[in-house]
This record gives sequence, structure tokens and C-alpha cells, in this order.
Amino acid sequence: MDVEGDKQISVIEGAVFYVDPKSAGSLSFLGGKERVRIPLIEKHFSLEVLKKHVIDFAGLKIEAEKRGLGSLIEVKLCRLAKTTEGSKAFSINMQAQWDVERPLFGNSSIFQVRVKTLNMEK
Repeated sequence: MDVEGDKQISVIEGAVFYVDPKSAGSLSFLGGKERVRIPLIEKHFSLEVLKKHVIDFAGLKIEAEKRGLGSLIEVKLCRLAKTTEGSKAFSINMQAQWDVERPLFGNSSIFQVRVKTLNMEK
């Protein structure tokens, strides 16, 4: 995994969606969703470190390039919660949000990753 001695806190399961950069909204995806399991360790308390870990561990840049999105990608994370009314997504855009959401992540947590391009050079 990472540095020897890092204690694994949990493993989270996620769904990865690649957003079509040509779509007007953010709900048009390239292909189906992919599932990924990501181990979390203590240094993932930083949102930026977590995003980099998700990109590297899941190989998101390589897959984004294969799908024609380029190598400059933006990753958006959210925690999914199932309720009696249906599923709810809690966006994680800032460190303060990750500080609130992180304790809610356990071994059964589900998160969603949306990958979209930052460079529109196509």
C-alpha cells in the first residue's frame, strides 16, 4: 500500500463515473459506472491527499485518457447514503466537508467519483 507502518482505517467502495465534457450538464456519462475499493489510512485526513490517492489507486488518469478526456482531470467526491426516500449524495468539495463526512465512512461506506476533463483541447 503506502509507507510501511501506516494503519489502514477502512476500505471504502465507490462508483466511478466519467462525465462527457460535451454535455451541457454533469449527468451525461461516457460508458457505464465502474466499481472500485479504496483503502484509507490516517494520512487521507487531508482532502487533497485523498483525491490524489483515489486518482492513483483507481488509475483514473489512464482510464480518462482511454475515454478521450485527456490527462488533466477533475475529481468530485460525494458520500452516498440510502434512506427510505431513496439515495442521497453528500458532496465533498472542501476540507471542512471532508472533516464532517470522514467519521461517517466505515467499511460499508459507498462514495461516488465523477471524473471530468479540465482541458477542452479536443
